[in-house]
Amino acid sequence: MTQTIYRPPFRKQLTGVATQRNDCGPIAVRHAVLRHSLGALDPAVSAIRAKAGVPTAQFTINDVTKALAGFGITVAATWDRFDDFHVDELEAWLAAGNYAVLLGDYDEVPASLKGDREFTGNHFTFANESVAPAGDLMYDSLDDGRIDAPSTTRRAPRGPIVWPDSVVNAYLHGLSDMQDEDVTVSLIRRRTLARKATTVNVRAGPSRTTAVIGSWVRGPVEYGGVVIGESIGGNSRWFRIWWPLTAQIAFVHSSVVVVIS
Repeated sequence: MTQTIYRPPFRKQLTGVATQRNDCGPIAVRHAVLRHSLGALDPAVSAIRAKAGVPTAQFTINDVTKALAGFGITVAATWDRFDDFHVDELEAWLAAGNYAVLLGDYDEVPASLKGDREFTGNHFTFANESVAPAGDLMYDSLDDGRIDAPSTTRRAPRGPIVWPDSVVNAYLHGLSDMQDEDVTVSLIRRRTLARKATTVNVRAGPSRTTAVIGSWVRGPVEYGGVVIGESIGGNSRWFRIWWPLTAQIAFVHSSVVVVIS
């Protein structure tokens, strides 16, 4: 099957730790780190908070940026409600294969899409990709499938789920119940490679003894970091990549590729 964009595993917010009610920001960062590393790095909330220097309180958008930097992630831009950045620019960013941490007003999200129908405050989420024309694939840390009190039967959604563009719009514009056209986001650019050779063997592991799962002949691929594997000509560096044609993590030797972004 073809899955163009890597989708990190979902991580929930309500885990029983003392800070859980304030952890939507750290969990949004966690999803971003998972995407950036293609699942290789999955930090605990305590580690994320340590990177931001915020041991217990709610995150701000600048705390998100600081925490991401602590994990080696360069944020392309951080915008808050007082900057001139709009939702159509965010949608173009996602449509180009990039991703973002968003801060919006949970009160603007319909009950059918909410992991907590009683909560109406500001809330961080992670936008992994555009799934036009349906909307955006959102990682809302409250979407853990639990029975959603006060109901005794209604379950929260199981993330990630698609939010229609109209919902993303309303959520971003209603921050702190102050309607404003500027949106509060941290933008992260996907990391990509290009081929040096006409055809590059894509392998199941960082070694020539592992199976070839595909032949890369066109376009860029997203990578999630460098691993040490079999040495070829004295070079043991391999890139961990997302191989969309079989929707799996794969590897290419660094000698046959070049970093684009």
